[in-house]
Amino acid sequence: MSVSGFVDGRLIYILEFPFRCNSFASKLRQQLNRRFPNGDVRGQFLRSANFDYRDFMECDDLRVVFCLSKSELEKYRNNIVKGFYRFLMEVAPDD
Repeated sequence: MSVSGFVDGRLIYILEFPFRCNSFASKLRQQLNRRFPNGDVRGQFLRSANFDYRDFMECDDLRVVFCLSKSELEKYRNNIVKGFYRFLMEVAPDD
């Protein structure tokens, strides 16, 4: 799975993790079970599945493909959720 973030059209980060990551798969499974409590229904879909950084940031195979440097990232601090911003600052390259 690849996830990326943009602010005003500027690429901020690209992260990759396996779709099978337990926390991520669990989040999707919960949503599927809520939408289809009796199992799969032909012709119906879960179009609004969602997740956030908390569902993948602890995946063992999480890989930072791209992240702005710490000083560049600082410019977008107000556009990024506080917990995710802290995580990005940990993985961001130094200047």
